[in-house]
Amino acid sequence: MPQSRDRANKAHVIAHITSWPALPDLEAKSTRLTFHSEITAVIGRNGIGKTRLVRFLIGQEIWPGAEIFRHSPIGYLPQTNIQPRSISIGEHLGVDKALAALSALNEGRGDERDLVVLNDRWTLKEDVSDALFSVGLSDLDLTRPVSTLSGGEYTRIELVRMRFSPAEFLVLDEPTNHLDKTARNYVLNFLSGWQGGVLVVSHDREVLRGADRIIELTSRGLTSYRGNYDAFLDHKNREQEAAQRRVEDAEKRVQHIKRDAQQTQEKAAKRAQSGKKMRRDGSHGKTLLDKKKGQAEVSAGKRIQHAAAALGNAQGELAEAKERIERFRQLALEVPPSGTKSGQGLLRLEDVSFQFEGAESPLFQHLDLTLRAGDKIAVTGNNGCGKSTLLNLVAGRSDRYRGGVSGTMTILAKRLAHLDQQTELIENAETIFDAFQKMNPKATPRQVHAALARFLFRGDAAFKRIEHLSGGERLRTALAGLLYAPQPPQLLLLDEPNNHLDLDSQQAVAAALRAYDGGVMIVSHDEVFLADVGVNETLDLGSPKYNVN
Repeated sequence: MPQSRDRANKAHVIAHITSWPALPDLEAKSTRLTFHSEITAVIGRNGIGKTRLVRFLIGQEIWPGAEIFRHSPIGYLPQTNIQPRSISIGEHLGVDKALAALSALNEGRGDERDLVVLNDRWTLKEDVSDALFSVGLSDLDLTRPVSTLSGGEYTRIELVRMRFSPAEFLVLDEPTNHLDKTARNYVLNFLSGWQGGVLVVSHDREVLRGADRIIELTSRGLTSYRGNYDAFLDHKNREQEAAQRRVEDAEKRVQHIKRDAQQTQEKAAKRAQSGKKMRRDGSHGKTLLDKKKGQAEVSAGKRIQHAAAALGNAQGELAEAKERIERFRQLALEVPPSGTKSGQGLLRLEDVSFQFEGAESPLFQHLDLTLRAGDKIAVTGNNGCGKSTLLNLVAGRSDRYRGGVSGTMTILAKRLAHLDQQTELIENAETIFDAFQKMNPKATPRQVHAALARFLFRGDAAFKRIEHLSGGERLRTALAGLLYAPQPPQLLLLDEPNNHLDLDSQQAVAAALRAYDGGVMIVSHDEVFLADVGVNETLDLGSPKYNVN
């Protein structure tokens, strides 16, 4: 294996940031970031600029005035994996030539060139086997094309590649998206065992709980917190409570000053009224009364000035205190009624099986399922057991597969909506507004804007192009088009709808689905999210009952 990296307090990357192009409304300020041999997690709302920060750190973006010093080689795993099509796994790992040289030398047919290629890595074969075993891919054929790997397999192969690279610092953007529970555990074990530094962008609570430091990116800038996600939440709660107390104290001070000012004005009015009475009575001389009037007016003027200054200071303190409370626009969803009756049948599967053309055995078999209005059914199982395939078949997309379906599949829902992992409903060249109208051609412009506003696309934000959106923003766009159609669907087929969503948005979507009165068939590996949705039945396609592979 590559040499063990020392977990000493080594600075792998140091960045001096003086501008935030990802946050154009933020007042420029100088920020110093130092990344050591620890796991640093970056969190923040969708579209706030996490991926842009990552691209800056690895050198794919240049920010005006910002400086960065990279003291170690960096390995990078992007959010959207682009798999090379024409090379083998061994070539991708960079070990194919060295393994061939080792084989030649062991068989007695090698020469000096093989010794140079091998570079004294006599245990390379065992090292590769150990590395593949550590990510659950010990049976993988290194001559197999990379293009044949599933998304989860490719993510794990990328981690193996980094182990055999010179990288000492890793930057991982949403590494557990689309991974089943087993694959996620392999990624978590890899992270905990990595001896260099790691920066990971993630909304996965298990990943965040394994971090040594949390960096939160908000509209106010970037803040670093020591400890994992649970420690971060505790710190944030205490921080928000203290900020709320400051607001309450400042509001009391403003009200106190206003009351004092009102009382001062009332006393001045009474004295003025008393002076007028004495003039009418003639009980005091005019000269003396004029003198007292002048003194009273000067004194009242000073009190008014002091009160105005105190009020201005207090209002400034209140504004500053309120600024400390981060007032985000919350994603609060209320899904319109689907038009179904309680218990109404929407989908029925009877002895349904599917087998790819040329495959030795079915992908899944003997499925029996009845889904009614109000049901929330989770489709679970390891990567590759057919979860996405099943949703595509129910959605009527059998034309994308070469294979045969047997059994009876009856769609009783009048309106069905399908959200796949790639959000194919929307296209890069469209704007958010265009994408919604394409999904709902009868919607008026007012209805489009109203629906998009519920998903935090207000005003001109509705005209952002899809290609410029973050993964979470793309997902929110697709969900808006599905859930807020003029005639909402009666059956929702959702393939990992929580991927890419920030934590607050995950909670909002889960709450909306829980309250939805139609039927839901949902694929997700996040048990917390499924519990929040209120799943009342689970279809495990990976179980021996349905899967013989």
